[in-house]
Amino acid sequence: MALRDLDSTYLGVSVDDRDPQEVFSSMLTLAETRLPQWEPRNGALETVIMEAAAVGMSDLVYAANRVLGALVEGVINLYGVTRDEGSPATGTVRLTLTGSPTTTIDEGTLFRIEDADSMLVATETVTVTGSTVDVAVATTDTGGYLNAITAGTACDPVVAVPHLANCVLHTDLNGGADAEDDLAFLTRAATRFARVTSSLVVPEHFTAYALEQPYVKRAVAVDQYDHDGGNDPGDDDGFLTVYVYGSGAAISTDEKNELEAAMQAQCASILTMTVEHATPVSVNVTAAVTKSAGYDDAELEAAIEDALASVWSWQTSGFGADVEPLDVQAVIESVPGVDSVTSLTLPSTTATVDFDEFAVIGTVALTIT
Repeated sequence: MALRDLDSTYLGVSVDDRDPQEVFSSMLTLAETRLPQWEPRNGALETVIMEAAAVGMSDLVYAANRVLGALVEGVINLYGVTRDEGSPATGTVRLTLTGSPTTTIDEGTLFRIEDADSMLVATETVTVTGSTVDVAVATTDTGGYLNAITAGTACDPVVAVPHLANCVLHTDLNGGADAEDDLAFLTRAATRFARVTSSLVVPEHFTAYALEQPYVKRAVAVDQYDHDGGNDPGDDDGFLTVYVYGSGAAISTDEKNELEAAMQAQCASILTMTVEHATPVSVNVTAAVTKSAGYDDAELEAAIEDALASVWSWQTSGFGADVEPLDVQAVIESVPGVDSVTSLTLPSTTATVDFDEFAVIGTVALTIT
């Protein structure tokens, strides 16, 4: 939901919410000022044109006035704050049937409510074996006003229920809540933003900070790890290493030193953190492929290479993600024109990739038959 009725004073902006009649009146006033001898007449061509233009312009004004609200809410959502859309009211409907028929009230069955805008929907499936049955229901709309609907209110199934003699709300509706208004939503967002800090604390902070730099395209922070210590990740308390990679190549020494100094200035003094170069691991692929009829060998080979590179490249490969032969085979066989992979060879059964590395496709040698 966008901030459709955003209080303009809250954000310090001016919102123009003129309706079509107000836009038309402005156009009419201007026309009479510029053409003193002209008199507007209902049904006249020029009047109809202005009326049509006013309607179109007011639609644009309406949409433009809400762009800011949509953008604000979108940014707030990125920080994990979403609007509370309210909740439906719940209760129980009692159906009375003639005789003792056996029938089923399915989940999703709709009931009209006397003198109410909302409807009720069954939230369970109930089998009727006697003359009366109670069915749990919820309103199809949200809002606190629905809690005012009380027991005894007449209901009517949208789809006829066999042998139905009477249908009423058996319990008061309760639990309905209004959607959060703009002021409450923005107040919660302001509280969330008050907790946003420039300090780098958890590994995700270091990764995000590195990726904010224009020269860093890949980054991963490894907690409790000293790059020069010779231990495994998790063994070095008080250490953190950030591995980075640039646009298809390692970042420069100056960029690395600059990034390290900036992050050290924003983390706890008791933490020893360093920036190191991430390492691409080249994975060569040798495969024999059978093709479908009508495909050119050279074009098919290029398509296979493109498919492999789209999965394993410096832009897409995950840090520490091994390359399994079955995954490579699946990518090749997903290419249109490939019937099957009859043989596949990697540097080893599985191409092992360490936590500070990522896989990239190296040479691709294909035999196509």
